[in-house]
Amino acid sequence: MPTHYTIVIITILLAATAAQGDGDGFSFKISPSRMFNPNVSHLLTVSKIRFSKTSDTYINGTPSSLFYVKVDVGSPPFPVTLALDTISPLTWLQPAECEVCFPLSFPFDPINSTTFYPLHSNSNICSPSIAYPSSGGVCMYDAADTLGTKGYFGVDYFGRNQIAFGLGVNNTVVFDTGRKGDDLIAGTFGLGKGHPSSIINQLNYSRFAWCLPEKLRVQDPDHPPTLDLGGDAFINDTVPGRHTTPLAIDTSYNYINLTFIRLNGEIVYMAVNPSRPKATYVILDAGFPLTMLVNEAFYSLQGGVIRYFAKIYGWKPINKTKSGYDLCFDLPNNMSSGDIVFPRVEAEFLGGAVFELKRSFVTVEEVREVCMTLILLDPEGPNIVGAEQQMGFRFMIDYAQSSLTFAPNMC
Repeated sequence: MPTHYTIVIITILLAATAAQGDGDGFSFKISPSRMFNPNVSHLLTVSKIRFSKTSDTYINGTPSSLFYVKVDVGSPPFPVTLALDTISPLTWLQPAECEVCFPLSFPFDPINSTTFYPLHSNSNICSPSIAYPSSGGVCMYDAADTLGTKGYFGVDYFGRNQIAFGLGVNNTVVFDTGRKGDDLIAGTFGLGKGHPSSIINQLNYSRFAWCLPEKLRVQDPDHPPTLDLGGDAFINDTVPGRHTTPLAIDTSYNYINLTFIRLNGEIVYMAVNPSRPKATYVILDAGFPLTMLVNEAFYSLQGGVIRYFAKIYGWKPINKTKSGYDLCFDLPNNMSSGDIVFPRVEAEFLGGAVFELKRSFVTVEEVREVCMTLILLDPEGPNIVGAEQQMGFRFMIDYAQSSLTFAPNMC
């Protein structure tokens, strides 16, 4: 690991970057790709994606619903591909100097960049709980438990800006793209706000927006699937189906408040739990394909779904599913997916914002099961809306207004 550093230059670079604010925004475009196709082999790798974490560029998608952006790093610019993470504040990549490494064909080598500097421990970015000072004066980070990476912070061009980002030298993360031999992802692009190293904090942006491309849908050139930062992030007031809900009061994550879950317009769950407030929180996670609900929300919705399929088709839930989902029904031999009328699932948030949880059901032909794709989370919360349910919507986090805005059919 490089041990040289220049405190004065690093301080100037970060100060100049932070002064930009929302007026000078930029976008990472997201292009369509072959998306998530639920099957047995994918479901066996779900835990690896969730718990290991797994210039203008398109956000792409992989068969496992892992979305990513490309960005140029260093001088001369070196293209890297990073998984989109809307929860963690840490942005990091695996460099050529890694000691414990995952497969990566073309890693970034900081030695080849004329503008790279390791971040000094005196920087305000070098603060708990992610970062800590080293005896050599370089700022280190440890996200082994959450992201499967440990390393140090460096400063360099990242797109059009100079920022501090992590360089992972000890990485146990597995990026399961769903394609054999696919080793294009070098790290994660973190959009969380809970640490000074967050790109949003470093660039002094008050808002950002993203839109994950919807599978099997022709992309609208007027609504490209992009990650937009600062002044480029907006959703027009005139967009059909536009909803806004306030952010929950929390300094670490972009929580919103769940009020109801509806099945075909009927309330099946009312989110009231004063003893466990996080059980009523919802967070959007673009780094995990599926939506997860706390136990009381899941079981309330499950009961409504069971009643629906019993009434319409006379089905009973399977005691032990083959597909790996929590709630499934046997698909009769004389039926296919096109014959089934699935119920509509909607979440309502504080202020009356209604979000339809599309793709809440799937037919797994390999094992002839009809399943609910929303799965059971641990009881503490928060609830998590995954990438499958986010696809096709544009979301905007606005810290100045303390709000989340979303609209359908926007990418």
